[in-house]
Amino acid sequence: MMRHNYVVTSLHSAVARHSFADSAMGCSIQWVLLLAISFALSGCQRPTQKLPAPPQFGWAVQPSPAPSNPPIEVVQPYGQSALSDDNARFSGVDTVFFAADSADLDPEARSVLDVQAQWLTERPSVSARIEGHTDQRQSREFSFAIGERRADAIRLYLVARGVAKSRIAVASLGKEQPVSATPDQDGWARNRRGQTIMVYAAQRK
Repeated sequence: MMRHNYVVTSLHSAVARHSFADSAMGCSIQWVLLLAISFALSGCQRPTQKLPAPPQFGWAVQPSPAPSNPPIEVVQPYGQSALSDDNARFSGVDTVFFAADSADLDPEARSVLDVQAQWLTERPSVSARIEGHTDQRQSREFSFAIGERRADAIRLYLVARGVAKSRIAVASLGKEQPVSATPDQDGWARNRRGQTIMVYAAQRK
């Protein structure tokens, strides 16, 4: 009888302990669920934050004006009209004359060559070609020889007046290019000449 009571009492204790454990675990689960629900509700009820409005300025941003390019001055090379005008101004002083069978420069010839030297000095990019001529009365060989002496006399005078020797070329045309076909003293005098021709950079290409 006593053994029977002991067994019953032990069973009741075990059941009580099991019930208490189940009750404690159930309470723990219930608390966890309650905490999760309260966090979820608090997250749903949290008001949505709005981004702050962009700052407003008291002025409007103006587009940058397009850069204004200054006018470019285009320097044109010597054209045909410019060459014509320049040569026209020079044509009055482009020729000197010589006595028969002579390459000497008289005072009038030196005066003309002074103007030529100044002309060339003011135009450093311009070169000169000097051509020596004779009248038609001499042989071809003599005409070329005296023509070369006349052209060289002009070149030496211009160099003495400050024109660089490298800017001057000489050539003898003898009696091949007369300006007068009249067979008299006046015609022959006009053919005994030295002519300076200006050569511009555009013409040397």
